[in-house]
Amino acid sequence: MRKVGSRRVAVLVDESAEPVAPVSAKEAMTLGPSTVRPSLELETAVERMRAQNLTTLPVTRSDGVLIGVLRREDAEQALESLARA
Repeated sequence: MRKVGSRRVAVLVDESAEPVAPVSAKEAMTLGPSTVRPSLELETAVERMRAQNLTTLPVTRSDGVLIGVLRREDAEQALESLARA
């Protein structure tokens, strides 16, 4: 068990596995992440996350600067709280 930041992380190793060639972030990433502006209605953001099967959604300014990340779980809880109010 290793500590990474404030979290503990377990690494499982299969000693019989073949070595894997290093993979760059560029090779593993998804092109063109979906981003939203802070003014987008929360319900619309949740609908987009559900449709694209996303758990997080970057929130950016109009110039593309990241200002935060919206978690789907948090957004759904906020909508549920508003519906109960």
